[in-house]
Amino acid sequence: MLLVAMLATTAFVLVGATVGARMLLLAARTRQLPELYLGGSLFLYAGVGQPFVVASRPLGAAFGFEVRLFAVALGLAAIISSMLALYLFTWHVFRSDSKWAEPFVWLAACAAILAGTVVLSTIPSTPGLVTQGMKLGIGCLSLVFALGMGWTAWESFRYHGMMRRRLALGLADPIVVNRFLLWGCGCAVTGLTALAMIGCVSAGFNVATHPAPLMLTSVAGIFIGGCWYLTFLPPAGYLHWVGGADAAQQA
Repeated sequence: MLLVAMLATTAFVLVGATVGARMLLLAARTRQLPELYLGGSLFLYAGVGQPFVVASRPLGAAFGFEVRLFAVALGLAAIISSMLALYLFTWHVFRSDSKWAEPFVWLAACAAILAGTVVLSTIPSTPGLVTQGMKLGIGCLSLVFALGMGWTAWESFRYHGMMRRRLALGLADPIVVNRFLLWGCGCAVTGLTALAMIGCVSAGFNVATHPAPLMLTSVAGIFIGGCWYLTFLPPAGYLHWVGGADAAQQA
């Protein structure tokens, strides 16, 4: 199970980091905030945050507790930054004219920073031990993450519904419509996985070794990585299947 989880995590990291890097390169050319927010969110979470958190235990075993603490700090900083970028993306793309969206974004950012600080300040020197402070901090971080992903998924599904109505009138691109669906599905599963991880941590499971969270993260990681891949790096055969030859060539 551990090997399967490692392979799934590796695939997730590679897809997320690749997609994030491509979005950041696009942002460098277009100077547009949505590409910057989304690319930064994906790259920081998959390419920086997850690898440092996963590597913190073996690094600590090899070089001591201080190195482990430093790796966790870098990972948490990247994950919290990716959360903020995701909230900013959803706000600017879907709710830029809303009065409640901006305070919601900054409230979530403050909660995530506070939760990360609690986690970092309560990590024990004994590997594998989970303190009450860690449970509380990880639970709060997971909740903020789940809310952000759930919000993004809701907005994507809502926009997908509107685009489908336009597609029926011949006013929308089927590939773009499909991308909203894929992105929404990936975000929804990510949010649900974060909520499930709260339950695993509350039950006292070690998320790095217990079979339940390992299976959960493996299946979810493969699904989410697949959604990201088909959304941003779709092969020609998939584009042809979704939109036909003309749409695939145009895309």
